[in-house]
Amino acid sequence: MGELDKRNRFDEIVYSYSATQDGSVFLFWHGRQVKTLQGPAAQNFLQDIIHVDEWGAQVIIAKVAGNFRRNNER
Repeated sequence: MGELDKRNRFDEIVYSYSATQDGSVFLFWHGRQVKTLQGPAAQNFLQDIIHVDEWGAQVIIAKVAGNFRRNNER
């Protein structure tokens, strides 16, 4: 756990997500939408996220969201 979060960024809940009925997933950072997943990417995300605890979910969402704060979205 400590190796993935060396600066203790996940001590508080900063990431969240919302899934819609049409299969889209919206990723949020401090309540602001930072990325939208659709199709296979959304399905894979949902399959991965249901098997982890809250800390694990924070790590998964952070990895999928990427480096959005520096305009490096993919």
